[in-house]
Amino acid sequence: MVFGGKSPRYETGDSNHLILEVFPRDIEIPIRKLTFNGPSVVRGKDKISAHIPRYDQESDPTTYSSDPHRKVFYFDRDFNTEETAIKIEIYNWWEGDLLREDKSVEYSKFFSK
Repeated sequence: MVFGGKSPRYETGDSNHLILEVFPRDIEIPIRKLTFNGPSVVRGKDKISAHIPRYDQESDPTTYSSDPHRKVFYFDRDFNTEETAIKIEIYNWWEGDLLREDKSVEYSKFFSK
């Protein structure tokens, strides 16, 4: 069973994801819908800090896609109104204490062990 995504082996099974309507503290950040692919529980009024991979990816056009030495370049981009978080930190809304950290099923794609 795969939580938070599609199984590469079969078309059935369960998926667990969280979709939040968010209001960033910084009004310059346009995010209003945040998706988290994985199990998590967020209560109303909880404050969260979201880790969002924010980049555009381009490959070197002079190499073949099967080339193991193919260069890939990453460029910063602006936030979109809908984003996907790979990690969320959940804080108590009243006291501000960290309650827990949850990592999505995609988290390991961005950080090596």
